[in-house]
Amino acid sequence: MKFQRLTNEELENLKDDFIRFIASQGIDAEAWTKMKMENNESAEELINIYSDLVYDQALSKCQYLEHVSAKEFKSVHFLDTEALVQGIRVKDGSELNLNTEQFQKSVQQGLEKNEIEVFTAQKKHEFLREQEMFEWLKKGAYMSDEKWFNEISRLIDHLK
Repeated sequence: MKFQRLTNEELENLKDDFIRFIASQGIDAEAWTKMKMENNESAEELINIYSDLVYDQALSKCQYLEHVSAKEFKSVHFLDTEALVQGIRVKDGSELNLNTEQFQKSVQQGLEKNEIEVFTAQKKHEFLREQEMFEWLKKGAYMSDEKWFNEISRLIDHLK
């Protein structure tokens, strides 16, 4: 598998789409039921293929991921061959916590007290773009838009 198998809950949420997928493979409801009973390995393989397809489609449409912890926030723009990172890091010794509902207020306070620093980085992909994104998701990142990536870019320009 390229990514990971969807959970039963995720499959249930995508039930109508999955039905269309297996129908596109020439499998109707009766044949699917029979396959699960008589050739479960083939049924499992179809679920694996479908899972990869779902992840591939979702990630190919996504350009930005974000990852936040108590001491660091990263917004990542995924290009074809590399990832660009804009980040905010809490300086050592600060009690500031970025992982709150009041993220923006925490950043503002950190700026006022000189307790945060901003950074940029870029990294060439070692794997396919979507696989790189999936690795970030497994580590707690989530899909987002360009808002915070652009905000941190403006902040970096302002601090120069």
